[in-house]
Amino acid sequence: LLWPFANSLVLLTALFVGLFAVLFYIPLFLQNGQGITPLHSGLVLLPEAIVMGALTPISGMLYDKIGPRWPSFVGLAVAAYGSYLLCGITANVPESQIVLWTCIRGAGNGLAMMCILTAGLAVVPDHQVNSAGAINNVAQRVASALGLALLVAMETSMHAQVAADRGALLPSGSLPNPALEAAAHAPDPSALLAFWSRFQLEVMAGGYANVFLVTALVTAAGAVTALMLKVAPASAADTAATESGEQARSSQPRVKEFVG
Repeated sequence: LLWPFANSLVLLTALFVGLFAVLFYIPLFLQNGQGITPLHSGLVLLPEAIVMGALTPISGMLYDKIGPRWPSFVGLAVAAYGSYLLCGITANVPESQIVLWTCIRGAGNGLAMMCILTAGLAVVPDHQVNSAGAINNVAQRVASALGLALLVAMETSMHAQVAADRGALLPSGSLPNPALEAAAHAPDPSALLAFWSRFQLEVMAGGYANVFLVTALVTAAGAVTALMLKVAPASAADTAATESGEQARSSQPRVKEFVG
């Protein structure tokens, strides 16, 4: 029973790392990059939460009908596709695109999360469910925090590299950049600041796109691992209850015949 439970923890880690990456980087991009308010950025992410909440009960019904394997696989694959779409983030990306991409990822999360969580706890013996639930919560929080910390470190390094690369591409000397030349000789010094802000926004979008690509790859790897999820066997108590119920139903005709 150790691997099925550990497998569910790995899959939940893949989901939560991607979820926290979206919840962390998208508001930063919208507020620091495009200059919108925190309330407005929260409203941009609200449809993703609505989609996740709407699909969670459907995920539970699918678990009861077909088990955890295929809903988890499809959900993780959809979440990976949503993360891959977020790689298209640019300085001029409209909010409607971000809403669509995050909703696709939210649909995958909502479809897979409940099945993965239930499948992991279902293989645990009844007397260890409380301990397994505590381990599950701790593993989710620790893995999400460490995963996000690694993504932040990676994004910081990529941000510096992308800024250096883009700066090296700016022509100098006899071939000046027209936009930079116009901003440098403008009577208002704010024109040069606008050029620099635009440059930083493009660098930020490039760094965040790389982060979403990593989360897409991690989530896609989790989708492959989801195919290894197993359906929990029936417990001894459930088997005994089922057998007693079948015996009671089979004895009813005999009781009626005796009474008749």
